[in-house]
Amino acid sequence: MDLMVLVKTIAILGLVVGLVLLMAKLAQKHLAGGKLTFYGQERELKVLERMVIDPKRSVIRFQDHHNSYLVLLGNQGELLLSKQKLGSADDNTL
Repeated sequence: MDLMVLVKTIAILGLVVGLVLLMAKLAQKHLAGGKLTFYGQERELKVLERMVIDPKRSVIRFQDHHNSYLVLLGNQGELLLSKQKLGSADDNTL
């Protein structure tokens, strides 16, 4: 009776290890280069520039596929200074 429990335990452990290795292989194949495709569309953020104001605060300008953002990072968190649609001339300053 104890031998059957040991065999079942080892079989289940082998199955779990095999599934973990399979998931790691799939993640390596589909997430290579840090780019994840989501519903057939690539999501990507690009940091365009960073300006340090003082040791505790900095301003970062970045963009995704459709918008450009200007964000102030500091001790109290982050503050969205502006958001602009790419290809438009108007700036939506908050």
